[in-house]
Amino acid sequence: MTAPTIAPAPPRRGRRGPLPGSPRGPRLTKAERVAQIAGVAERMFSERGFDSTTMEMVAEAAGITKPVIYDHFGSKEGLLTAVIDSARDELTTTINQAWREVQEEESPKASFRAGLVAFFRFMDEHNGGWRSLVRKGGISSLAIDEARAAQTATVLGALTRFPELEDVPPLLVEGAIQGLVGACERISIWRTEREEITPEDAADIVMSLAWYGIGSLVGGNHNG
Repeated sequence: MTAPTIAPAPPRRGRRGPLPGSPRGPRLTKAERVAQIAGVAERMFSERGFDSTTMEMVAEAAGITKPVIYDHFGSKEGLLTAVIDSARDELTTTINQAWREVQEEESPKASFRAGLVAFFRFMDEHNGGWRSLVRKGGISSLAIDEARAAQTATVLGALTRFPELEDVPPLLVEGAIQGLVGACERISIWRTEREEITPEDAADIVMSLAWYGIGSLVGGNHNG
């Protein structure tokens, strides 16, 4: 007599690891998995928007199960915060690298512009990492504020190494840079509908708006 066929048991709920039927690649470390999921989420937030992207969508695109995302990020907002934090760190590195490539004998103005070009190029490469997120007021505002503070500190640290700014009160420089950060964000968002505006064009626009203020500090036109 033929033995009855027993159907395989369905996978248990809450299963960790790759989705059934998905290809199994090399096992990732925790840091690699976090970076992978954040990269997928960045792309999906950019393409679909934060509100329209579900954790199920991110899990499917990453080839994992939804509980894996919760294990690493805790919530959808936690995942968004990780995306913003990753963009912040990479942007800081990118701008610092741009400044390092500027010769030491260059003026503060040349360094200022090099950092702006690097910023706008970064935004083109990481559309979902920041540009599409700063539009959405109130979402992970603490993470975005921390990212802006990091930008301000990076620019301040780079500019104050120039002798021309040694005698300028740091608060005046910091205030000017705060305005610069806001201008960069707005120009970056505006460029999403103006593809003909290159990163260099955008940098020149911000220079025309912001450098007059910072340049006046360099020239000593400030109250001690």
